[in-house]
Amino acid sequence: MLSGNDSNATRLTSPPRDVASVVDGGASGPPLIPHGDPPAYFTFAALSRLGVSHATTTRHCPGVLSFAEPISPANPSPPFRADAVTALARAGLDLARVAYAKQVHGAAVVRVAGGGFAGVADGLVTTARGVPLAIFTADCLAIVLYDPAVPALGAVHVGWRGTVRGAAQAAVVALEALGARARHLHAAIAPSIGPCCYEVDEPVIGPLSAAYDGWQAWARPVGRDRFMLDLWAANETLLARAGLDPARVNPNGGAIALGHPLGCTGAKLTATVIRELQRRNARYGMVTMCIGGGMGAAGILERL
Repeated sequence: MLSGNDSNATRLTSPPRDVASVVDGGASGPPLIPHGDPPAYFTFAALSRLGVSHATTTRHCPGVLSFAEPISPANPSPPFRADAVTALARAGLDLARVAYAKQVHGAAVVRVAGGGFAGVADGLVTTARGVPLAIFTADCLAIVLYDPAVPALGAVHVGWRGTVRGAAQAAVVALEALGARARHLHAAIAPSIGPCCYEVDEPVIGPLSAAYDGWQAWARPVGRDRFMLDLWAANETLLARAGLDPARVNPNGGAIALGHPLGCTGAKLTATVIRELQRRNARYGMVTMCIGGGMGAAGILERL
Protein backbone atom coordinates (compact mmCIF):
# COMPACT_ATOMS: atom_id res chain seq x y z
CA MET A 1 0.00 0.00 0.00
CA LEU A 2 1.11 3.57 -0.61
CA SER A 3 0.05 6.52 1.48
CA GLY A 4 1.19 10.09 1.77
CA ASN A 5 1.52 13.20 3.87
CA ASP A 6 -0.02 15.40 1.27
CA SER A 7 1.04 12.19 -0.47
CA ASN A 8 2.64 9.01 0.86
CA ALA A 9 2.27 5.39 -0.15
CA THR A 10 1.77 1.78 0.88
CA ARG A 11 1.05 -1.22 -1.30
CA LEU A 12 -0.83 -4.39 -0.77
CA THR A 13 -1.94 -7.15 -3.01
CA SER A 14 -5.31 -8.32 -1.63
CA PRO A 15 -8.17 -6.87 -3.72
CA PRO A 16 -11.30 -6.18 -1.66
CA ARG A 17 -14.53 -7.87 -2.67
CA ASP A 18 -17.12 -6.69 -0.17
CA VAL A 19 -18.13 -3.15 0.80
CA ALA A 20 -20.60 -1.66 3.26
CA SER A 21 -21.62 1.99 3.46
CA VAL A 22 -23.87 4.25 5.47
CA VAL A 23 -25.71 7.23 3.99
CA ASP A 24 -26.34 9.91 6.61
CA GLY A 25 -26.07 13.20 4.78
CA GLY A 26 -22.52 13.64 6.05
CA ALA A 27 -19.72 11.12 5.60
CA SER A 28 -21.13 8.48 3.29
CA GLY A 29 -20.14 5.89 0.73
CA PRO A 30 -18.04 2.75 0.90
CA PRO A 31 -14.95 2.72 3.15
CA LEU A 32 -12.80 1.72 0.15
CA ILE A 33 -13.15 3.26 -3.30
CA PRO A 34 -12.13 1.27 -6.43
CA HIS A 35 -10.14 2.96 -9.20
CA GLY A 36 -10.28 1.35 -12.65
CA ASP A 37 -12.12 -1.64 -14.07
CA PRO A 38 -10.80 -4.01 -12.92
CA PRO A 39 -9.47 -1.85 -10.08
CA ALA A 40 -5.74 -1.14 -10.18
CA TYR A 41 -5.93 0.24 -6.66
CA PHE A 42 -8.32 1.27 -3.91
CA THR A 43 -8.37 4.31 -1.67
CA PHE A 44 -9.75 4.66 1.87
CA ALA A 45 -12.57 7.20 2.11
CA ALA A 46 -11.47 8.12 5.65
CA LEU A 47 -7.87 8.88 4.59
CA SER A 48 -9.08 10.86 1.59
CA ARG A 49 -11.23 13.01 3.85
CA LEU A 50 -8.08 13.77 5.85
CA GLY A 51 -6.29 14.89 2.68
CA VAL A 52 -3.85 11.97 2.61
CA SER A 53 -2.90 10.84 -0.90
CA HIS A 54 -2.66 7.05 -0.88
CA ALA A 55 -3.39 3.80 -2.71
CA THR A 56 -3.67 0.14 -1.85
CA THR A 57 -2.92 -1.73 -5.06
CA THR A 58 -4.31 -4.93 -6.53
CA ARG A 59 -2.77 -7.50 -8.84
CA HIS A 60 -4.10 -5.38 -11.71
CA CYS A 61 -1.76 -2.47 -10.91
CA PRO A 62 1.09 -2.58 -13.43
CA GLY A 63 4.77 -2.11 -12.77
CA VAL A 64 5.09 -3.06 -9.08
CA LEU A 65 8.23 -5.18 -8.73
CA SER A 66 8.52 -5.96 -5.03
CA PHE A 67 7.81 -9.69 -5.40
CA ALA A 68 9.19 -10.33 -8.90
CA GLU A 69 12.38 -8.48 -8.02
CA PRO A 70 12.89 -8.46 -4.22
CA ILE A 71 14.65 -5.42 -2.76
CA SER A 72 18.35 -6.01 -2.14
CA PRO A 73 19.96 -3.87 0.60
CA ALA A 74 23.33 -4.29 -1.13
CA ASN A 75 22.05 -2.93 -4.42
CA PRO A 76 18.61 -1.35 -3.93
CA SER A 77 16.60 -0.09 -6.87
CA PRO A 78 13.13 1.50 -6.91
CA PRO A 79 10.45 -1.21 -6.93
CA PHE A 80 8.22 0.62 -9.42
CA ARG A 81 8.38 0.71 -13.22
CA ALA A 82 7.25 3.64 -15.34
CA ASP A 83 3.74 2.20 -15.78
CA ALA A 84 3.28 2.11 -11.99
CA VAL A 85 4.48 5.70 -11.78
CA THR A 86 1.81 6.69 -14.30
CA ALA A 87 -0.96 4.64 -12.73
CA LEU A 88 -0.37 5.84 -9.17
CA ALA A 89 0.13 9.47 -10.16
CA ARG A 90 -3.66 9.49 -10.53
CA ALA A 91 -3.84 8.90 -6.78
CA GLY A 92 -1.67 11.97 -6.15
CA LEU A 93 1.50 9.96 -5.50
CA ASP A 94 4.85 11.12 -6.89
CA LEU A 95 6.83 7.88 -7.08
CA ALA A 96 9.94 9.78 -8.10
CA ARG A 97 10.09 10.69 -4.39
CA VAL A 98 8.99 7.36 -2.89
CA ALA A 99 10.70 5.97 0.22
CA TYR A 100 10.89 2.19 0.65
CA ALA A 101 12.73 -0.39 2.75
CA LYS A 102 13.78 -4.02 2.86
CA GLN A 103 11.11 -5.60 5.07
CA VAL A 104 12.13 -8.45 7.38
CA HIS A 105 9.07 -9.11 9.61
CA GLY A 106 10.60 -7.06 12.41
CA ALA A 107 9.62 -3.94 14.36
CA ALA A 108 12.27 -1.43 13.26
CA VAL A 109 10.84 1.92 12.18
CA VAL A 110 12.88 4.47 10.21
CA ARG A 111 12.29 8.21 9.88
CA VAL A 112 12.63 9.44 6.31
CA ALA A 113 13.03 12.99 5.04
CA GLY A 114 13.06 12.17 1.34
CA GLY A 115 12.72 9.40 -1.18
CA GLY A 116 14.92 6.41 -1.87
CA PHE A 117 16.03 3.31 -0.01
CA ALA A 118 15.55 3.72 3.74
CA GLY A 119 17.40 0.59 4.89
CA VAL A 120 16.17 -2.57 6.57
CA ALA A 121 12.91 -1.82 8.39
CA ASP A 122 9.24 -2.69 8.52
CA GLY A 123 7.96 0.79 9.28
CA LEU A 124 8.52 4.25 7.83
CA VAL A 125 7.52 7.61 9.30
CA THR A 126 7.84 11.15 8.00
CA THR A 127 6.78 14.77 8.40
CA ALA A 128 8.02 15.62 4.89
CA ARG A 129 5.25 16.65 2.53
CA GLY A 130 4.96 14.92 -0.81
CA VAL A 131 7.16 11.94 0.13
CA PRO A 132 5.31 8.67 -0.48
CA LEU A 133 5.97 5.78 1.92
CA ALA A 134 5.82 2.30 0.38
CA ILE A 135 4.95 -0.88 2.26
CA PHE A 136 4.69 -4.27 0.50
CA THR A 137 2.50 -7.13 1.69
CA ALA A 138 0.78 -10.30 0.54
CA ASP A 139 -1.22 -11.70 3.49
CA CYS A 140 0.25 -9.39 6.15
CA LEU A 141 -1.29 -6.15 7.33
CA ALA A 142 -0.25 -2.72 6.08
CA ILE A 143 -1.19 -0.10 8.67
CA VAL A 144 -1.28 3.63 7.97
CA LEU A 145 -1.08 6.08 10.88
CA TYR A 146 -1.66 9.81 10.47
CA ASP A 147 -1.81 12.85 12.75
CA PRO A 148 -3.18 15.76 10.72
CA ALA A 149 -2.16 18.32 13.34
CA VAL A 150 1.59 17.91 12.74
CA PRO A 151 1.17 16.54 10.06
CA ALA A 152 2.98 13.23 10.58
CA LEU A 153 2.53 10.03 8.63
CA GLY A 154 3.56 6.42 9.24
CA ALA A 155 3.20 3.17 7.33
CA VAL A 156 4.11 -0.20 8.80
CA HIS A 157 4.17 -3.84 7.64
CA VAL A 158 2.75 -6.19 10.30
CA GLY A 159 2.44 -9.97 10.10
CA TRP A 160 2.23 -12.33 13.06
CA ARG A 161 5.92 -11.80 13.81
CA GLY A 162 5.50 -8.03 13.61
CA THR A 163 2.50 -8.30 15.91
CA VAL A 164 4.52 -10.28 18.46
CA ARG A 165 7.44 -7.85 18.18
CA GLY A 166 5.26 -4.75 18.52
CA ALA A 167 5.67 -3.22 15.07
CA ALA A 168 2.45 -1.17 15.22
CA GLN A 169 3.30 0.16 18.68
CA ALA A 170 6.83 1.00 17.52
CA ALA A 171 5.36 3.10 14.71
CA VAL A 172 3.26 5.01 17.23
CA VAL A 173 6.37 5.72 19.34
CA ALA A 174 8.28 6.86 16.24
CA LEU A 175 5.47 9.23 15.27
CA GLU A 176 5.31 10.63 18.80
CA ALA A 177 9.03 11.42 18.47
CA LEU A 178 8.07 13.55 15.45
CA GLY A 179 5.54 15.52 17.49
CA ALA A 180 2.41 13.44 16.89
CA ARG A 181 0.08 12.57 19.75
CA ALA A 182 -1.22 9.03 19.95
CA ARG A 183 -4.72 10.19 20.78
CA HIS A 184 -4.79 12.25 17.57
CA LEU A 185 -3.61 9.46 15.28
CA HIS A 186 -5.96 8.00 12.69
CA ALA A 187 -5.29 4.38 11.68
CA ALA A 188 -6.29 2.39 8.60
CA ILE A 189 -5.63 -1.32 8.15
CA ALA A 190 -5.42 -2.39 4.53
CA PRO A 191 -6.96 -5.60 3.09
CA SER A 192 -5.12 -8.64 4.40
CA ILE A 193 -5.64 -12.17 5.65
CA GLY A 194 -8.55 -12.46 8.03
CA PRO A 195 -9.72 -14.70 10.89
CA CYS A 196 -11.81 -16.68 8.42
CA CYS A 197 -8.68 -18.11 6.79
CA TYR A 198 -5.61 -17.69 9.00
CA GLU A 199 -5.12 -21.02 10.76
CA VAL A 200 -2.08 -21.25 13.05
CA ASP A 201 -0.63 -23.58 15.64
CA GLU A 202 2.10 -23.66 18.31
CA PRO A 203 4.91 -21.96 16.31
CA VAL A 204 2.70 -18.85 16.17
CA ILE A 205 0.57 -19.19 19.31
CA GLY A 206 3.61 -19.84 21.51
CA PRO A 207 5.34 -16.49 20.81
CA LEU A 208 2.00 -14.64 20.74
CA SER A 209 0.89 -15.96 24.13
CA ALA A 210 4.32 -15.17 25.60
CA ALA A 211 4.12 -11.59 24.32
CA TYR A 212 0.57 -10.62 25.33
CA ASP A 213 -1.94 -11.30 28.05
CA GLY A 214 -5.43 -11.74 26.69
CA TRP A 215 -4.26 -13.15 23.36
CA GLN A 216 -7.14 -15.64 23.49
CA ALA A 217 -9.49 -12.84 22.36
CA TRP A 218 -7.72 -12.86 18.99
CA ALA A 219 -7.54 -16.65 18.46
CA ARG A 220 -10.51 -18.97 17.98
CA PRO A 221 -9.81 -22.66 18.72
CA VAL A 222 -10.62 -24.98 15.83
CA GLY A 223 -8.94 -28.19 16.91
CA ARG A 224 -6.23 -29.60 19.09
CA ASP A 225 -3.66 -26.78 19.45
CA ARG A 226 -4.96 -25.09 16.30
CA PHE A 227 -6.50 -21.61 16.07
CA MET A 228 -7.94 -19.12 13.60
CA LEU A 229 -5.96 -15.94 14.27
CA ASP A 230 -7.45 -12.44 13.93
CA LEU A 231 -4.55 -10.06 13.27
CA TRP A 232 -6.98 -7.20 12.64
CA ALA A 233 -8.44 -7.43 16.15
CA ALA A 234 -4.99 -7.97 17.66
CA ASN A 235 -3.51 -4.84 16.13
CA GLU A 236 -6.62 -2.73 16.73
CA THR A 237 -6.32 -3.69 20.41
CA LEU A 238 -2.57 -3.04 20.51
CA LEU A 239 -2.97 0.38 18.88
CA ALA A 240 -5.63 1.27 21.44
CA ARG A 241 -3.27 0.17 24.21
CA ALA A 242 -0.62 2.41 22.65
CA GLY A 243 -2.92 5.37 23.18
CA LEU A 244 -4.99 5.63 19.99
CA ASP A 245 -8.67 6.48 20.17
CA PRO A 246 -10.43 3.22 19.22
CA ALA A 247 -12.98 5.22 17.19
CA ARG A 248 -10.13 6.28 14.89
CA VAL A 249 -8.63 2.82 14.42
CA ASN A 250 -9.81 1.17 11.19
CA PRO A 251 -13.38 2.53 11.47
CA ASN A 252 -15.83 -0.02 10.01
CA GLY A 253 -12.91 -2.13 8.82
CA GLY A 254 -12.19 -2.11 5.13
CA ALA A 255 -12.90 -4.33 2.15
CA ILE A 256 -12.44 -7.96 3.10
CA ALA A 257 -12.17 -6.86 6.75
CA LEU A 258 -15.95 -6.39 6.63
CA GLY A 259 -16.67 -9.98 5.73
CA HIS A 260 -15.39 -12.91 3.70
CA PRO A 261 -16.78 -13.75 0.25
CA LEU A 262 -16.99 -17.46 1.07
CA GLY A 263 -18.33 -17.01 4.59
CA CYS A 264 -21.45 -15.39 6.11
CA THR A 265 -20.65 -12.11 4.38
CA GLY A 266 -24.21 -10.84 4.18
CA ALA A 267 -24.89 -11.24 7.90
CA LYS A 268 -21.59 -9.61 8.86
CA LEU A 269 -21.98 -6.65 6.54
CA THR A 270 -25.64 -6.13 7.40
CA ALA A 271 -24.81 -6.11 11.11
CA THR A 272 -22.04 -3.58 10.43
CA VAL A 273 -24.48 -1.26 8.64
CA ILE A 274 -27.09 -1.59 11.39
CA ARG A 275 -24.52 -0.67 14.06
CA GLU A 276 -23.36 2.33 12.00
CA LEU A 277 -26.93 3.54 11.46
CA GLN A 278 -27.39 3.53 15.23
CA ARG A 279 -23.99 5.10 15.95
CA ARG A 280 -24.45 7.92 13.43
CA ASN A 281 -28.19 8.35 14.02
CA ALA A 282 -28.53 7.90 10.25
CA ARG A 283 -31.64 6.88 8.35
CA TYR A 284 -30.45 4.87 5.33
CA GLY A 285 -27.71 2.31 4.81
CA MET A 286 -26.60 0.24 1.84
CA VAL A 287 -24.81 -3.09 1.78
CA THR A 288 -23.28 -5.01 -1.15
CA MET A 289 -21.61 -8.42 -1.05
CA CYS A 290 -20.29 -11.33 -3.04
CA ILE A 291 -21.95 -14.72 -3.04
CA GLY A 292 -19.49 -17.57 -3.27
CA GLY A 293 -16.94 -15.34 -5.00
CA GLY A 294 -19.20 -14.88 -8.02
CA MET A 295 -22.75 -13.50 -7.99
CA GLY A 296 -23.61 -10.50 -5.87
CA ALA A 297 -26.49 -9.06 -3.87
CA ALA A 298 -27.34 -5.63 -2.50
CA GLY A 299 -29.73 -4.26 0.07
CA ILE A 300 -30.89 -0.89 1.38
CA LEU A 301 -31.85 -0.56 5.06
CA GLU A 302 -33.98 2.16 6.62
CA ARG A 303 -33.74 2.99 10.32
CA LEU A 304 -37.19 3.88 11.65
